[in-house]
Amino acid sequence: MSECIQDLTGKELFLREYENLAPSPEFGKIRGEAIESFRQAGFPHPRMEAWRQTSLSSLLEIPFQAAAGFEAGSAVASQLADSVSFSELGGERLVFVNGFYDERLSSISRLPGGVEVVGFSRVSGANRELLGRHVGKAVPLDDPDHAPAMLNTAFLNEGALV
Repeated sequence: MSECIQDLTGKELFLREYENLAPSPEFGKIRGEAIESFRQAGFPHPRMEAWRQTSLSSLLEIPFQAAAGFEAGSAVASQLADSVSFSELGGERLVFVNGFYDERLSSISRLPGGVEVVGFSRVSGANRELLGRHVGKAVPLDDPDHAPAMLNTAFLNEGALV
């Protein structure tokens, strides 16, 4: 009997969604390692010391679907970015829509000379090797306490290199 997507919960739903994810030449290896770690670990729960005061049960009730992309500079994204702006703080603003860096909505005009912000999909040359050395390395993907980071890495498509 085939299972309906509505019948899937928690871990199974994320694993199914990963199976439908488009392959990534740049991040395929690290994404594969991350989803296998998640497959073994599952979601953290309050019986784990690091998560004893945090429950993810309400999060697991929300049907998950990986972002398929975005329309750069879309009106909806622009309005949302403007409504949650921290411009009064005087810093730069990097805007991500559905996990994709949106250069048009970002504000990086005050960066010091030589500092660049480039979406992962536009990284080239020596920066590509730099990206490969750092993506997926912020937390250990073999530690069950880091299951949310495992999922984040497994579904990685885009980001920004500063």
